[in-house]
Amino acid sequence: MVEADKNLGGAILDRSVYISRGIKEHLGNTAVYQRLTKQQAYGFNNILRYRMGIFVSKYRTQLTPAETDYLYKSMLRFPDKLARFRMSLKAHKNPWKMQPIVCCAGTFINCLSKWLDYWLQPPVLHQKQLPTAQQHHRLGHTTTKRKTFHCRHSVNVHQHQHGPCYRSD
Repeated sequence: MVEADKNLGGAILDRSVYISRGIKEHLGNTAVYQRLTKQQAYGFNNILRYRMGIFVSKYRTQLTPAETDYLYKSMLRFPDKLARFRMSLKAHKNPWKMQPIVCCAGTFINCLSKWLDYWLQPPVLHQKQLPTAQQHHRLGHTTTKRKTFHCRHSVNVHQHQHGPCYRSD
């Protein structure tokens, strides 16, 4: 069972077709993807986690205590879980194609992505509705030091059975 793009529901696709199309259309493209051993993948994951720790330490005074706690706890809670490559079916295309999805749900990278997405949204001037308490809670905010403008928070996320997955369009 494969999720179809554009809310077209699920589609039944033979596993061998799913794998062969994934390699043919995406993973086999060495200009875009590089094959890594499991050891290399965990090594890159550790380097990223280390650099994230340095960033949080360096800018600790500019982050709220809740942000610092959120980012540190994400590194402790999900130290070794890697993002997963999946695909959805673009059934509306003729011929049909597979859409790549890198699912980072349940990883410290997902927590970092949520934090970055929140702060990198463009400012919305004259916004009638303030960010909800749920949006602040999702990032562990109770109060914020940044009062210069209100930010819009909209994550480009598709909900999957295992949580949010970021995708390329």
